[in-house]
Amino acid sequence: MQVAYGGRRMRPDGLHVTLLFIGKLARARLPALQAAAAGLDLPGFTVHFEHVACWHPKHIVCLGTGDTPPAMLALVAGLEQAASALAIPFDRRDYTAHVTLLRNARCGEVVRPRELSPGAQVLAEPIAWLARDFVLLESSLEAQGARYRVIERFPLGR
Repeated sequence: MQVAYGGRRMRPDGLHVTLLFIGKLARARLPALQAAAAGLDLPGFTVHFEHVACWHPKHIVCLGTGDTPPAMLALVAGLEQAASALAIPFDRRDYTAHVTLLRNARCGEVVRPRELSPGAQVLAEPIAWLARDFVLLESSLEAQGARYRVIERFPLGR
């Protein structure tokens, strides 16, 4: 895959599914966000990643899913509502579950992760990702790429 698209591979310890992207947040705001996330009582779920596609606007190659599970969409909505209630700005867009595999990839046409791009590969066997919890991550940019640190873990399906 890297041969076809070029780019930089994500480190295995950096693979994740973003639920809500907040960006820079003052440390003083963190406890309120943690309390709001801890207050979400939602079930666990399984996401089935079915294809690999190149997403032109972001120049990433990612695992994509045909359908996002309703429980995952409920989690995203709960996090968006919590951030809004706390007046914490976040990246507002239609949610599409994906796992970035390559950054700075050479992509052709403009597609979204859930759409199959020319040359996209449908996986012979979908990859099932079981979500039993979600985490609040802090990222820092290093020469080798982003490094992620778990600030707190929140269980699903309590």
